[in-house]
Amino acid sequence: MPKIYELFGYPIINNSFEVCESRRMAFCPFMLAKCDGGGNRFQSEINLSTHSELQKFFSELEKVPSGICSIQLRDDTPPWIICPRRLFYPQQVTKNEIQKVLMSNLNFPKRTQIGVWSEVKIKYKANNSRIFDYTFDYILMPLVENLPVGSPVIVEIMTSSTSGGNKKIRSTIPQAFEDCILGKNHMAPGINYRQVWARMTSQLLVKSQVAMTWGGKAVWLIQDLLADYISSTTALNLNNFISKQMNEVNILSFTYDDYKNPISNETVLLKNSALYAGAIHSSEEIRPCFQDIILASVCPPRHVLISTLSKKSCINIFTV
Repeated sequence: MPKIYELFGYPIINNSFEVCESRRMAFCPFMLAKCDGGGNRFQSEINLSTHSELQKFFSELEKVPSGICSIQLRDDTPPWIICPRRLFYPQQVTKNEIQKVLMSNLNFPKRTQIGVWSEVKIKYKANNSRIFDYTFDYILMPLVENLPVGSPVIVEIMTSSTSGGNKKIRSTIPQAFEDCILGKNHMAPGINYRQVWARMTSQLLVKSQVAMTWGGKAVWLIQDLLADYISSTTALNLNNFISKQMNEVNILSFTYDDYKNPISNETVLLKNSALYAGAIHSSEEIRPCFQDIILASVCPPRHVLISTLSKKSCINIFTV
């Protein structure tokens, strides 16, 4: 049964005085600021005036975001990160393992001043009526006299989507959050694997392509669980793309350091990075390529279709 693993930055089994006080302020240790719900879950914000028990816990707040960082599907499995702030938040300069790994792979010259822009939306219409309309999570570019110069780096964060949950069994994000904060048994929503993969696939190649057009690179930051899912459900086996240097398409994958034995009063580190890099298109010299992500990992034989149809009733029968 899915459970919350991290709440406002700390595993839910960590209930020291310091951690509880941090949670009472809805403080995010990754942002070093009040939790914003992950930037994309405003609908999960709770009005405390209508939740008297929660209001006692968050006595200094009027509203509180459902600050769930990650969900564990079973006790013996690694958690799935559902909040992008948990994976990467460059607005704060901290001792962040992911930030160190990212910068070491980008190879900016020492002492280069780097500007970071978030949620950059670019809408462009060419003379032939072709339209480009995309939003980038982060753009990194060298600065000279506070002006962007040189080659950009697109950084995209891909965390997991949830299944939405069920209000009747109190497994939606806000319900699971409320029950967990109050120390009650809780049930979290599951992970929507297909939606995670679909969101990434629809943009992976395009954003990598436009980064190359601009003379730069695109880098996707993901969790190892998503990398494993992509390898098992598409024709793209990421193990074939393990690299020491970046290419046309670049994916940095991270894993939880020790999710089973978290240290009290500390956040759990994300470490053990792997860089997957390769070409967008295949050619006589290059095979495989990242276009394989849009292909099926395996096509079932026709008899599987016939067997499935034989077990279902037709919704209609007509004669041509």
